[in-house]
Amino acid sequence: MPGHRVLTYALGDVANNLTFMMTSMFLTMYMTEIAGLSAGVAGAIYGITKVWAGVADLLAGQTVDRANTRWGRLRPWILFGSTPLAVVFVLLFSTPAGLSGAATVAWIFLFDAAFQLAYSFVNIPYGSLSAAMTQDPVDRSRLSGARSIASSVTGVILSAAIAPQFQDTTADGVRLKFTITCLILGVIAVALYLICFANAREVVPRSPGKISFRSTFVMLKQNRPLLILSLGAFFLLAAIFTMNAVGLYYARYVLGNAAWYTYLMLANSVGTIAVATVVPTLTVRLGKRNGYIACALVAVLGYSLVFFIPAGNLPVAVFAWLLLGVGTGGTNALMFSMQADTVDYGEWKAGIRSEGGSYSILSFIRKVGQGLGGWLGLAVMGAMGYVAMAPDQSADALQGIRISAGLIPAVLAILAMVVLIAYPLDAKLHAQVVSDLNERRTQDAVAETKAVDVERVRVDTVGDGRSTLLRRAGDANPPILTVFGQRGSGASEIAPMLAKALNVPYIGQKFTSEEL
Repeated sequence: MPGHRVLTYALGDVANNLTFMMTSMFLTMYMTEIAGLSAGVAGAIYGITKVWAGVADLLAGQTVDRANTRWGRLRPWILFGSTPLAVVFVLLFSTPAGLSGAATVAWIFLFDAAFQLAYSFVNIPYGSLSAAMTQDPVDRSRLSGARSIASSVTGVILSAAIAPQFQDTTADGVRLKFTITCLILGVIAVALYLICFANAREVVPRSPGKISFRSTFVMLKQNRPLLILSLGAFFLLAAIFTMNAVGLYYARYVLGNAAWYTYLMLANSVGTIAVATVVPTLTVRLGKRNGYIACALVAVLGYSLVFFIPAGNLPVAVFAWLLLGVGTGGTNALMFSMQADTVDYGEWKAGIRSEGGSYSILSFIRKVGQGLGGWLGLAVMGAMGYVAMAPDQSADALQGIRISAGLIPAVLAILAMVVLIAYPLDAKLHAQVVSDLNERRTQDAVAETKAVDVERVRVDTVGDGRSTLLRRAGDANPPILTVFGQRGSGASEIAPMLAKALNVPYIGQKFTSEEL
């Protein structure tokens, strides 16, 4: 796959994360420190809207699989869905001052729910594109690695721009500043989505048949790799989003400076970029499953270190976030690459190719894990005495932040690692799946061309490995003779003479030696 196509695909994930990371990393603190909601209420909103986001993913997955336009099935959603997404995003972070507590809750809850719905109808088609752009496992790992790098760089840029604004949330004009910031981010996101749309190509053919909820779940029941990957994703994303929801609290109260969150995200990005550049190598040398398990182990070490870091110790925290970048960046990159492989497996087992349905199922499970993680982190903080908008927190509250940022994610990451041990789709099996699918597509094409049922095209494998009948049984097979020769041997003169002697047509080579 051309490098420019990988790059422009990754720009789509920059656009995704300008809005998505803004909500996942900063919305909880926006709710508690600017909108004035308690940690418990903020956690409830975060958890409920993430579960709703998972439902929206399922709806989007079924809807996009039924589309068929001159731009393909997936790309038009990126083109037409990006602007509504940006508008709702800006409104989410524009809570008016002076609203009552109930009105504030309603504003944030409703616009967060609307944002999640709009995001699903852009992100599901975007995430499904990797399975439609190529069937090559290394190219899929390149696309997934590029996504991870794009996500990490976006996280650093956002943390540098946003985190310092939370050091003093009582300053004049802080709400207007957030609105203007989000407006700028929204415009940039739309521009990047358009670049991604213009350069992506959907080239993998689909099996015939309509896609429905029923057919997608028929595929799911037979798709053991997707089920196992989804369960692992649930625990992994719960770990990541427990940390995401409380990471800024950790920087402000445990380390002592909210602006230091930028350094933590920079270290995280360095780790993610480093591992993303070697994801194709991991794919070849270890296999995707073993690479995923190795990266998950690194994440466990990073989360464990976060729990034990002494207060105010920035260097150790930077190292911990570096480990987290390697661990979560590697697992996420390989997860997306593995999900694309499960699309092939689902078609192989059930005869149903549903890029959108498969990705939306994984995304639904991921969103439920995200909601659980965000709610759990804030719930533990609130239960241990965290006070919203307070300049300092009690020792118990600080311990609650440590547990939410380190101990809970470490346990969840261990579960994600253990689950993936049972993942069965290795490189050898996937190569066989792709080979079989290509053979089926050839048979479908022959049957369509000859206007016969596909079963008449399929035959028991003959001695030379063929299993597709290219003409009606009993029809004469024309003699085919291939002449090979070293350069200068005169094969180009001898072959026409031989064809004339045998009284058969002569077909010359496609390219001359000079052209090659």
